Amino acid sequence: MSVPSNGRERNTAAGIMVRQMTAHDIAGFSTLFCDVFASPPWNERWDSAAVAETIGRTMKNSGFIGFTSMKAKWPVGFITGFRLAPIPHLSSVLYIDQLFVDGRVQGAGIGRMLMNTLLRAASEHAYRGALLLTMPKSAAESLYRSAGFRRMLRPVLLRGKGIYYMRLNRERYE
Repeated sequence: MSVPSNGRERNTAAGIMVRQMTAHDIAGFSTLFCDVFASPPWNERWDSAAVAETIGRTMKNSGFIGFTSMKAKWPVGFITGFRLAPIPHLSSVLYIDQLFVDGRVQGAGIGRMLMNTLLRAASEHAYRGALLLTMPKSAAESLYRSAGFRRMLRPVLLRGKGIYYMRLNRERYE
């Protein structure tokens, strides 16, 4: 199965479609981001306009890769990442910046579909590893561990989040 790129789409089970993220998705990204992160366990309040501005800038980063999952015409999840280019020895590492799924459909495998799609694309773009931050002992950590991520630098936490890394293996995602 090929990775969605250049606007191509991939249909998945349960009426969920995964496709490459574009600038047209910024409003949906910011709205869903604010809704998801206002819920437990995060309980954070975000300004939608500030989130939209931030993701717009992020999409311009070197090596940006982003995907959205859609149910009918509505976004139900996003995943984004970019190259850690300013740090020379990490230039072949994809930093996974965001992964979030609408709370009404969490647990349906959408996060895993998005993660697998992103990791496949990262492998095809010659990334050799992926790095992310997440809260230890969370549902997100369980997803990342099942995908192959391992926690680094124990007991170091950055803003309460652990650092997780995985080496990418191109054949695994083809």
